[in-house]
Amino acid sequence: MPEETENTDQLLPEVTSVFRLSREAIVTHQLDGTITAWNQSAERIFGYTSKEMIGQSVEKLVPGGNSDQLSLVTEVRRGKTIEDFETQRKRKDGRMIDVSLVVSPIRDEMGRVVGVLCISLDIGERIRLDRAERDQVFLASIVSSADDAIISKDLEGTVTTWNQAAEKIFGYTPEEMIGQPISKLMPANHVDEEPQILERIRRGERIDHYESERLRKDGRIIQVSLTISPIRDHMGRIVGASQIARDMTERRRLQIAESAQSFLGALVDSA
Repeated sequence: MPEETENTDQLLPEVTSVFRLSREAIVTHQLDGTITAWNQSAERIFGYTSKEMIGQSVEKLVPGGNSDQLSLVTEVRRGKTIEDFETQRKRKDGRMIDVSLVVSPIRDEMGRVVGVLCISLDIGERIRLDRAERDQVFLASIVSSADDAIISKDLEGTVTTWNQAAEKIFGYTPEEMIGQPISKLMPANHVDEEPQILERIRRGERIDHYESERLRKDGRIIQVSLTISPIRDHMGRIVGASQIARDMTERRRLQIAESAQSFLGALVDSA
């Protein structure tokens, strides 16, 4: 390691041995915040070299309006160690990162607190994964409890997910439909629809409230309203489509009945 990252004079002996090897940022500073040691992982996590940071104030890493550094130092002055303190710090490039801190007092040979040892772990990825997992659970609960059929398929039209409402509306279980072509639901007079739908999805189009007919497992034709949207991966590439289908059969029957009733009423009035 370059000499500029070797400033370990202020570190405790047991910390010195892991200073260079640690994956966590290890930083020491005086009670006034002046940095005295800065390891290679600190350079990787925060973007500053040790030459840029040793002799500078640790406040350089603290976002504006964030007063937690003062409270941490106050606790350390009292001889306390703070563990797993989650907060944010500012990188050299201006980006905010989520970190978990362990902050401990550094003592001199008389046992007096003369500095601070701070070990920082970048937990941004963990937080992103936690949020993604929560979002996925939330989305799954919505999908499973929805009254509308929610189906996803790849760009070849192969079904990849199938919720409970889809089973209720179309009569097929997930085991019967996942891996099968969505065209399995197409009546003979609608077989040309799916290629056209997939072509529009590949172009990034969204199809709203498209009314058509679909074929149930029991052979019955039902009226449906479809909303179909592209599914994109993390690079923004279209990799599939999500399809929400609402059974309109009962509503159509009611509309026909209302129309017939109105027509009959008009006949009676004019008789």
